Amino acid sequence: MRGSPGKKPPNCKLPGEQNNDFHLDLFSFRDALKATAVTAEITPRLRKGGWDFDKLDFLGEEKYYIRITGLLLLDTAHIGNPIVRSSNGEIHPVTKFEVCRKTKAKCDQGQGWVLLEEFEIP
Repeated sequence: MRGSPGKKPPNCKLPGEQNNDFHLDLFSFRDALKATAVTAEITPRLRKGGWDFDKLDFLGEEKYYIRITGLLLLDTAHIGNPIVRSSNGEIHPVTKFEVCRKTKAKCDQGQGWVLLEEFEIP
């Protein structure tokens, strides 16, 4: 994830920021082109306590490895319209979000992973 996550318009036109999706552009490395991004959407109805915008914004600015679990769905709103990302598919909704607090080698070995809801900004 690079940069700040975006807040999408409220679902079903419900008022209030608590009804916004969190839109994440995921990259394999910091300086990757936006055309290589994979999109993930954190929806309000599946958003867990502790999955807040401040944490996501922090992770977007820092160097942490993340692991996201969810459904891969086709975003039909973009079919026929040019997009600037790798695919019309999105991880939507995100059902699990993990952050690794160790080195890449340790992360690759499965060590150091914590759930986003348990992650604390240092």
